[in-house]
Amino acid sequence: MVKRPEAYLRLEKGLVDGYKIYGEIPLNMDVTLMGRAAKSSIHDVRICEIKVNDDYVSRGHANIFYSHEQNRFKIQEREGGTTNGTFVNEEPISPGQPLQLQDGDLIQLARIHGSYRVIFRFRESEGTLGGYLGRKDSPVPKQIEIDLRGRKVCVGGLEITLRKKEFDLLAFLFQNEGKVCSKDEIAQEVWKQEGGIVSQETIEQNVSRIRKAIELNLVEHQYIKTIHGGYRLDLNNPGVS
Repeated sequence: MVKRPEAYLRLEKGLVDGYKIYGEIPLNMDVTLMGRAAKSSIHDVRICEIKVNDDYVSRGHANIFYSHEQNRFKIQEREGGTTNGTFVNEEPISPGQPLQLQDGDLIQLARIHGSYRVIFRFRESEGTLGGYLGRKDSPVPKQIEIDLRGRKVCVGGLEITLRKKEFDLLAFLFQNEGKVCSKDEIAQEVWKQEGGIVSQETIEQNVSRIRKAIELNLVEHQYIKTIHGGYRLDLNNPGVS
């Protein structure tokens, strides 16, 4: 039997017990059930491991499981379906029909008026067939698109969620692509409304969160490189920092 590789969900939108936005939820079980948090175990045959606090999400909404035969993680909506649906990269999945997950996929629960109530990003580590994270032999890196006017960032054609300061920092690096930007320059530009007063730790935390959102490899940073106490964005010629 192939050992199950490490994987996690990053919460990008919604309310989940015990996790903040951008929190990483480990998938350390062969089957992980997600759904609306029940008030008591009477309402559910099985208590959800990922408890979502949203009335638009169904109880026992969907589960993510690991197929040892195919060495892949899959997602499956509950039999009989849900009221507001389960989506992967904005495509609805069929109730009871497992769908194979790829590293970087967006998992969206409950679409209401064209907007998703809960969004996770699936990430997997080296060792899973077809995964990107840690793979040095990935043939084509995911393209990153930054729309400064629309304040949107897309990775591989899929829009990602960034906080205001995270977008502002990425936009500053983008406007100075190929140039090393010192932390002082970043502070003066990105935190100019605060008089440029910000701790280096806060800058580092924001860079770390941006990397988690856009990098293909969280060990060998391809796009945002740390150089002499500053950062340089390289989108056209990604490499190892």
